[in-house]
Amino acid sequence: MIGGHPKILIIRLSAIGDVVRVLPAATAIRQAYPSAQIDWVVESAATDILQENPSIDQVFVFERTPHMIQSIARFLSLQSLLRDQRYDIAFDFHGIFKSGLLLFATRAARRISFAPPRARELSHRFANERILLSSPIMNRVDENLELCNTVIESDIDSSLSGYIDKQINEDVFAAITKQRSRKPWFVLLHAPVDRPEKRWPNNRFAELVNLLLADGRFDVALTHGPGQENMLAPILAGCDHRPIVPPPCATLREFAALVSMASLYIGVDTGPMHIAAAVGTPVIAVFGGTDPRMHSPVGAPSKVLGGVTLSKSTGRVPLEEAQRVLESVSSVSVFRAAVDLLDRI
Repeated sequence: MIGGHPKILIIRLSAIGDVVRVLPAATAIRQAYPSAQIDWVVESAATDILQENPSIDQVFVFERTPHMIQSIARFLSLQSLLRDQRYDIAFDFHGIFKSGLLLFATRAARRISFAPPRARELSHRFANERILLSSPIMNRVDENLELCNTVIESDIDSSLSGYIDKQINEDVFAAITKQRSRKPWFVLLHAPVDRPEKRWPNNRFAELVNLLLADGRFDVALTHGPGQENMLAPILAGCDHRPIVPPPCATLREFAALVSMASLYIGVDTGPMHIAAAVGTPVIAVFGGTDPRMHSPVGAPSKVLGGVTLSKSTGRVPLEEAQRVLESVSSVSVFRAAVDLLDRI
């Protein structure tokens, strides 16, 4: 509600999956303060998933550029804009130096952040309330709820399905229906990922497509975003039969609409995986250098294969170790997990 009270700001700049995992906290804040003005500051890549969200009134976007001077100028302008809003409460869900600067710029009476070690780069210094998490290892969704529970305590609904525009659903449904053969199960596979420590080998994806299509019960679609078409070429080259390749989803909300129609989503630890779980689609996730205790999908039935165990939430593993873990997850094990999960559902 623009002009509502109190005025609350959520700071989570990136990445897409992390922004999605703050949405349950935003929902909880809205439930506790139905008449509040609740705004969000985010980087441009994740902006779309916040549009039309009933928990959010305004979205302020920080547009990063490759030019340092221009980025600094935009950041200073954003700080000034946030200061002029006169927020009562501001939450730093990101926990890095940049988000801490934005938190401080609000001059809010209550500036709430994580305490170290969850807060990094001295970001907690800009807060006047610092929350020490109840456990050093928690799922990110639970961490975010603990942060906002300093202000409220509320049962929440982590589903995103209510935030998907109906017309987007109809358009996506019409497009995908033309390509399906109406097998009992419709499975989306999403392979493109930029970070090598999360990249399941292309030959594993191709083997999985072959197993699913040979089973006879699956329609299989390989999804991708704009500019990611070339990432699918090595997978398609290894497929005995061509899966469905829908046009690239132009927006995150369009992808949410598409994945909400699937019986199952299979992918790695990326933003699309968290969107799939948030809209209630069952998920099979292949993890490499991340800890499932912190990053497993929330909101839908799921199974995680691979992953590592870390001693603290800010831990990292060498790239070689992450790739070894990814390569240890066979296409057969993912296929069996998929059939088992769907049978149980």
